[in-house]
Amino acid sequence: MLKKRISFSQKFASLASDKSRLLWLMMLPHCDSQGRIEADFDFIKGSCVPKLKFSKSAIKRSLRHLHDAGLIMLYEADGKSVLQFVNFRKYNKIRDDREADSELPAPPGQQENSGSTPPQKKLTEMKLNEVKSSEQEHEHKGANVMERKKVERKRTEGLSEKTQQRYNTFIFEFLRVLPLPKIADKTALLGFIDQILPRIVSGELDESIFDTIITEAKESCRQSRKPVAVFFDRIKKEPFCYRNKDERNKVGCAAENVLQKLTRGVV
Repeated sequence: MLKKRISFSQKFASLASDKSRLLWLMMLPHCDSQGRIEADFDFIKGSCVPKLKFSKSAIKRSLRHLHDAGLIMLYEADGKSVLQFVNFRKYNKIRDDREADSELPAPPGQQENSGSTPPQKKLTEMKLNEVKSSEQEHEHKGANVMERKKVERKRTEGLSEKTQQRYNTFIFEFLRVLPLPKIADKTALLGFIDQILPRIVSGELDESIFDTIITEAKESCRQSRKPVAVFFDRIKKEPFCYRNKDERNKVGCAAENVLQKLTRGVV
């Protein structure tokens, strides 16, 4: 990938002609995953600059300028003339598992995939990272499940075994009758349950209240196209007396004011 830093490259600026600079730019998209192309006049003229006026001598001269400036490396290997873009792997992120292997030999004394992780090692590292991420995600989910179970145990503390079983079936039955797609609605339902369960434990209500709640949910679905809002409005009445968070805060503030007045002897 061509980066902005090319505008400030001393090597690029030191080239003797704009033709050399242009040829370097035109050859770049044609190189393979290792930054190589054939250093052959017919190939460069036919593939890189087919519509531009580049003679054989001009191409040869430009290649020499680029080689001397350290922007490319010209070499012979396996009977082929090859051109290697210098630091190509340093400035380009190549997925070796998705790119074809280079058909051109590496420069003498240079190891394949120089400047990058060998394909097999990279694949191994990728797999290890995937496994590690999966394990971390599993641990995170496991921690969340444990936390939810802890909260649920605390919520149903004090209920008889029979009432707990009825409570569990109530949740599934309720969500089947009145699905709650929004997290805020599910949170509100749990807030309502947290207000109901202590009243069951105290004996103020019995487990038949679950059936009554289901009935209210069914009636809400029958009466309105927005059953969730209707349901939460209906359960504000007796025997449910549901109060949302804002209403509970208001009640709490009112009670605190009364207590302060009592303390001062106003009431």
